[in-house]
Amino acid sequence: MIRKAALQIGVPALLVFIAWNAYLTVNHLRRVQKLDAITLESSALQAKLAAVLKDVTDMETGQRGYLLTGDLAYLQPYTDAKSRIGTNFVSLRAGLANRTPNAQSLESQLESLATSKQAEMERSISLRQQGYRRRSFNLVDTNEGKDYMDEMRHIVSSLSSAESSNLARFDTERTAALRKVWSVTIIANSVLLVLAVGLFWLIRYHGRLLGEEASQSRTELAMRELQLEKLTFALSGQARSDLIAMNTNSRLLLENYGSFLPRQGHEYAEQMKETAAQMERLRQDLVGRRGSDGDVRAA
Repeated sequence: MIRKAALQIGVPALLVFIAWNAYLTVNHLRRVQKLDAITLESSALQAKLAAVLKDVTDMETGQRGYLLTGDLAYLQPYTDAKSRIGTNFVSLRAGLANRTPNAQSLESQLESLATSKQAEMERSISLRQQGYRRRSFNLVDTNEGKDYMDEMRHIVSSLSSAESSNLARFDTERTAALRKVWSVTIIANSVLLVLAVGLFWLIRYHGRLLGEEASQSRTELAMRELQLEKLTFALSGQARSDLIAMNTNSRLLLENYGSFLPRQGHEYAEQMKETAAQMERLRQDLVGRRGSDGDVRAA
């Protein structure tokens, strides 16, 4: 009874523990995947910051080259960067949408400075195109463009540092999550192994005891069959003796005193003789059938 109760409790408990272990593993892996996605997002955001700063730098490079040489070919980096910077700022704003209000404010300042820097470069390029080479150089010498670039680099550096801090924090959380996954997995699988081994041993032990009980039951049944067979043969022998005596007495009664018996007494004697014969046939059939069953079981 105790073994059966242990099996009834152990199997569902093992299944529940397997499900719980799978849930914990999947939950922690989802956490790790989420941290990986955040890490990739932070890396992509730093790349967007670098792309915006590169656009402004390329524009400035093209501006300086054209101002010095007057060759329109030097404006190609300026033109290419000008066509890219709008898209890069849109991507940067989208990347900072889930960041702090301070980061979003810095992005707005960065975009405003880039617009001012672009306006300053366009004024100098326009003066150079009109033939006012010195005036374009004087505009550059005011350091207005340099101040814009310095402020932009400072803002990009601040945003990049914040993202670097986020990356370091995310990496730490990811490492901790992975360690927790491994710890929980190892502990849970160890407990699961112990439960499975214990349950397997209990099942084998229960099966062995059932086999022993079945063997003992067969032995007891065989002994009872043997006892019953002995009793049957004993009763059969006694019944045969009684039937023979009954048949003999009926025959002798009819032979010796048949002429003295009334008709009804004669009929009773005949009935006793016939009844004894029928009972003897039944006894022989019963003994013969039990002998055949015993031969079949022995085979």
